[in-house]
Amino acid sequence: MNVDNPLGLPGGTTPRGPGYIDLASLSELERRMATELSTALATTTYEIRDKLSEVMPGLFLSNGLIAQDLPALRAKRISHILNLAPLEVPTTANFYAADHIEFKAISAKDEFDYDMMQHWSESREYLDRALKQDRGRVLVHCQAGINRSGAIAVAYMMVTRRRMLIEAAKSVKRKRYQLITNSNFQLSLVKFATSENLLGKPAPPRRRLSPTPYPAASVPTDEFAATRWPFGGKGKPAVLFLHGTFAPVHKGHLAAL
Repeated sequence: MNVDNPLGLPGGTTPRGPGYIDLASLSELERRMATELSTALATTTYEIRDKLSEVMPGLFLSNGLIAQDLPALRAKRISHILNLAPLEVPTTANFYAADHIEFKAISAKDEFDYDMMQHWSESREYLDRALKQDRGRVLVHCQAGINRSGAIAVAYMMVTRRRMLIEAAKSVKRKRYQLITNSNFQLSLVKFATSENLLGKPAPPRRRLSPTPYPAASVPTDEFAATRWPFGGKGKPAVLFLHGTFAPVHKGHLAAL
């Protein structure tokens, strides 16, 4: 990857806002963990978006459409809403008032150079308060339920459960399937994990097993071979030999000369 142009933009220029994280600023360990995180979050299915995913007890993740589905919220007994995309999903406290659902909005952007973790402290304070209430069940959402809300959910699991970065990300992804596709948000989580002493260590390299050589079979050559040794002995492949017509091959298949 080109560190100065990870998006491969024409002219080699990458937009750099205040939240942009340059790969060159990461330590060697952080770069290795960033690679592992990217692999762990690689999208393998698109099965998901329109549902409430309980990523840890009482903490749900979803998109803006489901956040406005009051029957779905009632079915999951949601008591609190954290909207991280009020510009795209313009809900208000009045929308949920009849169902006695508490509401909070934090305006965040899903952009490559945006610092999502600037909203961590405010988000955590609200989530803590919601989950400490009797029967508190909180939905955190953004527009798609992938990047903004996903980053906060992973960070919350890391800190409250003392889970290492990769473990927390995999745990949330198992429930949500598609998660944190914004690469700068991934790097933000790496930096956040370092600050919380939750970065962890890279997985050991996998051992590559050498193929076991297949033992050569000793093939009988006399004309009675087919009747005397048609199926092979212990530890030997089955060999079929018909004198003068076919060549012997493994597993009983015949090959014409």
